[in-house]
Amino acid sequence: MTHRRSGHHGTIRYWIVLTVLLTGFGLLAVRAIYLQVLSADYLQGQGDARYLRTVTDNAHRGMIIDRNGEPLAISTPVESVWVHPATFAQARNRWAALSALLDLRVVEVSKLVGKYGDREFMYLKRHVTPSVAERVAALNIPGIYLQREYRRYYPTGSVSSHAIG
Repeated sequence: MTHRRSGHHGTIRYWIVLTVLLTGFGLLAVRAIYLQVLSADYLQGQGDARYLRTVTDNAHRGMIIDRNGEPLAISTPVESVWVHPATFAQARNRWAALSALLDLRVVEVSKLVGKYGDREFMYLKRHVTPSVAERVAALNIPGIYLQREYRRYYPTGSVSSHAIG
């Protein structure tokens, strides 16, 4: 004769396994909610920090020449003068010398600084010659910076500029 176990042990085992599985699924659900809802901004920032990069490439357009080697379009370096308005505003007594170099009136500079005073960046004058840029840098005014840019010139003038690009 074979001896059978009672159904009581099977029922207890069933409930123990079911409890362990449901607890495991519950913990996974709580962890998923924590990661997806509560920590979403932090984790997104961490992912962006590892993946996103800003690469500045100061490439400029090359020279275009005709079949005889004559230049049709030339890119030359120029400087743009920009300021950090809050820092620049502290050197108000030196604005006259800078304004004279940049062919601006002190009143214009004052209006610009007043208008953009809450920003971190403001162009004061764009595309100045390298010699003017050197003299601006020599003034050593706090909050003034130079940025290299390139300007396109067409030796033939407006005759061919629209066709060349």
